[in-house]
Amino acid sequence: MTQSMVYLVFILVLEFGITVANAQLRPPQVNAVYSAATDAQNDRDARALKRLAPGLSTLRDANSKFLKQKKTGILFFSVKQPCAFEISKNKNEIRVMSNDDLERIAKECPARNFRGETQHFSFRLKRYVPSEQADLSYNGNALYSNGMFGNSVLATLGNVPIEELDLDSKGMSGLRDIVPAKNPVEADDRQKMIEKGFVVGDIPYSRGVVPTVNTTYALRVIAYNVPFEKVNTYLGNGKTSSPLFGDERADIIVAYRIIAIDPSGITVIWKELQRKSSPFLRSDNQ
Repeated sequence: MTQSMVYLVFILVLEFGITVANAQLRPPQVNAVYSAATDAQNDRDARALKRLAPGLSTLRDANSKFLKQKKTGILFFSVKQPCAFEISKNKNEIRVMSNDDLERIAKECPARNFRGETQHFSFRLKRYVPSEQADLSYNGNALYSNGMFGNSVLATLGNVPIEELDLDSKGMSGLRDIVPAKNPVEADDRQKMIEKGFVVGDIPYSRGVVPTVNTTYALRVIAYNVPFEKVNTYLGNGKTSSPLFGDERADIIVAYRIIAIDPSGITVIWKELQRKSSPFLRSDNQ
């Protein structure tokens, strides 16, 4: 198999997801909606998030000491939200929403106020993103890492405090010692190993987990740099768009701890432990 063929295989492996503990880890398909930023956007985001996670402010206050540390945050993943307001029947459609549309979405369908419907988050960008750019995603059953053109692995560390975790803590060696791939063949081999799962010492590593409250996890994401022409999507009329447009490719390690689970979703606190430049994934003709 040539490396150019492996590019396609690598995409398909990432697209179709995996199963962990009988929980389906296939990410949901959502419409890609883009809008120009306005002065009201931050306020609209805050109102939408409050509707989705009314207890988030209390949890933020309870973890205020931790959140004062550098490179930390608190994050809410929502379950899939029903929405009667039709945005688009074509997930590749790019359109500018009116302010009235945006206000209605924030009120009636608050999850859709955010890219990825608050189910996909990038620690590299520190915001909600489409599934292709996500470092961590939630489908109502499992947390998983399934971004495009990357190797990612989760370590389940157990009920350990997140505050003092660093790269020398127990369980980090299985993430820290992974050597980034140099080409699609190596990346595909690493992906197959990760999907099978492995254990170092007594720490399990996998692509996804069934979330458990008061449990701490660590995640490494190697989001490779790749030629954009390899991932462009044809939109018609001679136009193309890349699902990686606006993404920041990087090699990062983060730790996160689940502090709450309820019918509306899950809440985690997180801290970034390492960030490196991401290598370029080169094919055999580059």
